[in-house]
Amino acid sequence: MGGIELFSPPSSPALGRHSLTSTRWRPSLLTTACCLANLFVFVLYHHHYTSSQPTQPQDVQLEVLRDDVLTANSSAAVTPPSRALSCEVCHLDPSNALCEYGYSAIRQSRAYEGSGTRLRRVLQKALRGEAIQVGVLGASVTQGHGVIPPYQRWEDRWFENFQHIFPSAVMHVGAVPAAGSQFFSYCFGSVVSSDLDLYLVELDINNDVSFDTMQEDDSLMRGLLGLPQQPAVRHISGLGHQAAADMLSLFIRKEICETQRHETLPPPPPRTGPWPVDEDLDAIPELALSSSWIHPKPILPLNPICQSTMTPLTLMVPLSHSPTFELETWNDKSAWSSSTPGAQIRFRFVGSRVSIFVWATNGRGELEQSPEKAIRRREAPGSALCWIEDEEMGAEEWLAKYGEDGNEADSAETDYWEVNSHVPTYVASTSDFVELTSGLEPRSHILACEVSSNTTSGGHRWRIQGIASQ
Repeated sequence: MGGIELFSPPSSPALGRHSLTSTRWRPSLLTTACCLANLFVFVLYHHHYTSSQPTQPQDVQLEVLRDDVLTANSSAAVTPPSRALSCEVCHLDPSNALCEYGYSAIRQSRAYEGSGTRLRRVLQKALRGEAIQVGVLGASVTQGHGVIPPYQRWEDRWFENFQHIFPSAVMHVGAVPAAGSQFFSYCFGSVVSSDLDLYLVELDINNDVSFDTMQEDDSLMRGLLGLPQQPAVRHISGLGHQAAADMLSLFIRKEICETQRHETLPPPPPRTGPWPVDEDLDAIPELALSSSWIHPKPILPLNPICQSTMTPLTLMVPLSHSPTFELETWNDKSAWSSSTPGAQIRFRFVGSRVSIFVWATNGRGELEQSPEKAIRRREAPGSALCWIEDEEMGAEEWLAKYGEDGNEADSAETDYWEVNSHVPTYVASTSDFVELTSGLEPRSHILACEVSSNTTSGGHRWRIQGIASQ
């Protein structure tokens, strides 16, 4: 019939099936007597067994997580935890204010805990009273967009709780609005120091659900985990500043307990099987997320070099630029910008491959769609041509050849890459990562870009925010 057919139940059992008859079962006196006898024997045996066991000490508790024991002393001297008890804060103290979310929601907040080896090593350092350094990588959420006082950013709320346990801890925040894993995989060392103990990563808002994001996440985590000091890295979500902070606090408190409990465990017996030993648990996986396990290719070490208008440790400073290229700032973002076709800008970079970050929009903003052509040409997103230039060209030679606005370069002289910042399919404006070329000589090069007279939006505004090379 092409639809859903409804059938009435048969009035009698179908052929080949046994009908199910409802029967009430009545035990005999002999059966009842046997059951009572078995129960008596079990109770007698259980009483004899438990009374023969040594009494467990009652003062061994996981008080490490209770607020009345968490003093300002950075050594956090507490009663050693028992091996048998749970380290979950809300198992030990359901009345804790952090437990208001419910235990099921707390479990769901942890997508992947890993072995915990690196985090325990960091917490052991903190429990010894040493100062630990925490770095926070994130975008607009971490920057605090939309957080109105007296509400706190998630990292501030979490760190307030963390410092209650470890007062000597120090936090460094590297927030870059509208940035995702692609940006931070190159630029994490440009927003926070690369010698910290613990890194917290919040990038869910700007990371789309795609295979590219998975690869970029893999590169970012490998870059952080591969640092010489072998830091711990935790990836968290940005669902709400208070909830994100509290969930992270609950997880860290549980891991503090686990760190202390590991010290009470007996050493494991030697193993001969194929599974990794404890010393291997904090090693970086030999295969990347996208590697083939059948025909794996060697993974080249990541040595990213980042220059950006938004990274204070490695600011992007042009070698030279046309007069109409200016450093523009808006909504905690910045870029070198020009709306004049023919305007050029040059940067030096080192490496064999180079990519750039440009500010991309869908062209549907109020000014970008202005009926006045002059405003639209100035505000709507445009495109640029970029190329690798001769390192030996002097400043005077460059000014003579490229320095004046409107002097478009001869396209026959070199290879160009067109970078269009107008992306109609984008829902919101964002910092776009554009790979230009690879296979260059691994040395210093000059990247030149020129605002193009071609446009798909009616405008020519082109904004470059950073250069990534390796």
